[in-house]
Amino acid sequence: MDNRQLSKYFPSLDVLANIFNINNLDFDMIFPEDEGIIVYKENLCGFYLYDGTLILPIEFDSIYLDFNGIISCKNKLYGFYSYDGKLIVPNKFKRITPVFEGIIVYNNALCGFYSYDGIIIVPIQFDEIRLDFKTITVYKNHLQGLYSYDGKLIIPCEFANIAYHNSEFIQVQEENGLWKVYTSENDIIK
Repeated sequence: MDNRQLSKYFPSLDVLANIFNINNLDFDMIFPEDEGIIVYKENLCGFYLYDGTLILPIEFDSIYLDFNGIISCKNKLYGFYSYDGKLIVPNKFKRITPVFEGIIVYNNALCGFYSYDGIIIVPIQFDEIRLDFKTITVYKNHLQGLYSYDGKLIIPCEFANIAYHNSEFIQVQEENGLWKVYTSENDIIK
């Protein structure tokens, strides 16, 4: 990359020289973002902070920046890193969707849920996941269950419908149409 190309991205090469040793700058393309710089070399990309710190080496197919970190694609599988380079979700998923509460991961037809701390909150075994501000509703074979955001199974995935009432009682409908009530301790009240 010559100095004319670099000047498109940086008003002064002095700024870039402070970030990288300009004599060793050997990228095909660079894309400055608010959080850092995505760099490309021979159809692979990596990520640097503006102080020149390497966060992700140039070994990824693509990198997308998200409000909580970096979505990475390597060998057509997606993962997620924090902006300091910590691996949150390994690159082994067909698709990932970062949301405010965490990261929904998809492998084939199944999905699960990770926290931004890299903890699996919901195992990757459900057909669908829906988030609300209190709980995570999981779906498998047209049945529903509930998880908390700290990974606790609240209601097993065995019910045709789940209706929320309050923090102490949750109403569930069985496949035969009968309704029951779960307490906050997972005891069924008939």
